[in-house]
Amino acid sequence: MLHNLLPPLEKKAIQTEYMVRLGTVSALLLAAAVSIGVVTLLPTYLSLSAEVDAVRTGVPVEQGEVATSTLEQGGDADSLQTLRHTIGIFENTQKEDQVSQLITTVLAVRPDTITIGGIVYDRGAKTLTIEGVSATRDALVGYARSLEDTPTFARVPLSIADLAKNTNIRFRLSLRLEDFVE
Repeated sequence: MLHNLLPPLEKKAIQTEYMVRLGTVSALLLAAAVSIGVVTLLPTYLSLSAEVDAVRTGVPVEQGEVATSTLEQGGDADSLQTLRHTIGIFENTQKEDQVSQLITTVLAVRPDTITIGGIVYDRGAKTLTIEGVSATRDALVGYARSLEDTPTFARVPLSIADLAKNTNIRFRLSLRLEDFVE
């Protein structure tokens, strides 16, 4: 439309109509954003308020005790089984974190003259096997002693076959984890 040719009263009406439309759309978008925010925060709010109420009434809330006791009193068996399964997953994750800490320890004390070719964790046999190549016999013995000096490993078995050569020694250390991981 040719805005420049309109009389001033109609120009003013068009500007007013534009501002009303802009304000209406902005208000609707703001209302939609607030509504979405409230809907997404509502579950968190309800969960936190239940925990606050439980703390105020003195009900223990550590390690899922509230949920477990509620389910055992009158909840269904499927929900209780699901909760126990979830707790089991977290316990397994904690054990795997212990194994990753062991691997980190194994790699941290490794000297530059030792090349680790593989680390194998056997969950069933509870063993951690370290395979690699040592540049010298002294480096291999030093590595085994470094592992023994850590608080994690009390005994690192070195086989005599691993010490037969003087240089470029392929070795295999099998560490039993039942002695180290609870």
